[in-house]
Amino acid sequence: MVSPGSSALYGCSGERWDNSRLPFDWSYAGYASGEKPIPWVSQSVDVKSFGAKGDGRTDDTWAITKAIDAARQGSAVFFPAGKYVITKRIDIRKQVVLRGAGRDATTLYFPHSLADVYGSRGGWGHGTCFLNFWGWNPVKPGVTYLARATSGYAARGSRQLAVDNVGRFKPGQWVRLVLQDSSEVFRSVLMGNKMDPGWPKAAAPGSNFLVRFSSRVKSVGPGSSITLERALPWEVKQQWGPQLHAVKPSVVDAGLEALTIEFAWSPYKGHLKEDGLNAVMFNQMAQSWIKDVRFLNSDTAVYFWGVSFSTVQDVEIATTKPRSSRSSDFWGGLDRQGHRGIWSEFGEANLFTRIAMKVPFVHDFSVATAETGSVWSNSWGADLNLDFHKGAPYANLYTDLDLGQGSRPFRSGGAAGAGPHAAAYQTFWNLKSRQPLTLPDAGFGPLANYVGLQTRESAALRVGARSGAGAFPQDLYASMKKKRMGW
Repeated sequence: MVSPGSSALYGCSGERWDNSRLPFDWSYAGYASGEKPIPWVSQSVDVKSFGAKGDGRTDDTWAITKAIDAARQGSAVFFPAGKYVITKRIDIRKQVVLRGAGRDATTLYFPHSLADVYGSRGGWGHGTCFLNFWGWNPVKPGVTYLARATSGYAARGSRQLAVDNVGRFKPGQWVRLVLQDSSEVFRSVLMGNKMDPGWPKAAAPGSNFLVRFSSRVKSVGPGSSITLERALPWEVKQQWGPQLHAVKPSVVDAGLEALTIEFAWSPYKGHLKEDGLNAVMFNQMAQSWIKDVRFLNSDTAVYFWGVSFSTVQDVEIATTKPRSSRSSDFWGGLDRQGHRGIWSEFGEANLFTRIAMKVPFVHDFSVATAETGSVWSNSWGADLNLDFHKGAPYANLYTDLDLGQGSRPFRSGGAAGAGPHAAAYQTFWNLKSRQPLTLPDAGFGPLANYVGLQTRESAALRVGARSGAGAFPQDLYASMKKKRMGW
C-alpha cells in the first residue's frame, strides 16, 4: 500500500524511481546546476552617469550602450527608477547583469519594432531581439576535445566510460559527452523510427552534435575509465562516435533582473506576420539568468538558443490592453496576444519556473531542436500552451503547472520534414486545468510520460500515462533536487 506522502512511481524520496522508464535526473536544471542561488553581483556603473535620462521621452540607447561597454566584467549595470527609451538593438558580449530598481520602478521602453528600424515587414517571427546576450559554448575539435569513449557499449543508466586518454580528466571537471552520428541515435533511440529523411543532417551547423549530455567527472580510474556523476540518459554505442569535450562557455553569470520591458502597444499582426516586438535573446550563454522581469506587449518575450544550465524565474508576460489576433489558419480561433512567450532550443538543463503567462500567445512555452533536460515548473497561464516545435526536443520535464482553461495544452507547430513534435522521454507530472485534458495522439512523439493529469480518455490505454487528481511529489523537479542535495 502506498502512503499519502508516497507514490508507486516515486516512493517517498525517489526510491521507486525507475531509470528504465523515466531515465532522467532533472535536479541539475538551472543556474549552477540547482546547487546555488542566483547571485547578487556588485554594481559597477549607473546608466545615468553616462547621460541616460529615464524620462520616457529622451532616446537613451547611446547612453545605455556606453554604460554597458564601460561596465566591469562580472558586475551589474544599474538602471535607477525611470522609463528608458531604447530605439535600436543592443548586443552584449560580456559578463554583465542589467539590473533595474524593481519591475514596478524601472522600465525599458521600446517605441518601435525591429521592422520599423531594420526593415523586413512581417519577417521577425523568429530569432533576433532588441536585447541580445551573445556567448559561445562550443563543441569543437582543437578547442574542447578531450578523448574518445572506447567502452564499445554503455547502457542507459550507467556512469562508467572507458576513454582513450584518461590523463585529460580529473574529479570535479565538467565534461560534455556527444555522439557524432546524431541521425542514427535520433532514429533508433529517441524518435521511435519516425524521423524524416534528411534530418538532422540538413539542420543547422553543428547538427552532428545534437545528442549531448553534460556531467561532472566523479572519479578517474581504475585503468582507462572515468565515472560520471550523472547517469547516462541514453545508451552509448561505439559506432555512434562518442566523444568527450570540455565545457568551456565564453560567457557565464550574465543576466537581466528587476525591471519591466515594455513595447509600445499595437495589435498583434498574426502568426508569422510579426514585425519584431522581440525582447530578449540569450545565445550560447551558460550559468545565466532572467529573474523578476515583466514583459508587456511583446511578440516574443524570451528566446534561448544553445543556452545551458540557466534560469528564468519570477517572470510575468502580459499586455497593457488586448492585442488579439484571429485568422483562418491552423491557429485561428485563438485569442492570441503574441507569437512566443518563452522559446528554447539547442539547449540543455535550463530551468523555467514561477512564470505567469497572463495572456495566451500562439506558443506560450516552446521547445524545439534538441532541447534536452530542461524543466518547466510551478507556473501558470490563462490557457497555457506547451508547444513542441519539432527537431527532436527530448527528455524535458513539465511539473506542477496550472494550464488555466486547458483547451490547447499540447497544440504544437514546427516545420515539415523535422519528424514528430517531440522525441523520447518528455514527462508531464501534475498538470491541472479547469477541464479534463485531451492527450496528444501517438504521432506526437514516442515514449512520453503523463502522470497526475485529469484526461478525457482512459489513461490505461496510453503507455506511460497515469490519470488522477495529482501525483506525489507535487513538483518532481523540486523533490529530485531535495533528494540530491540532502535537504
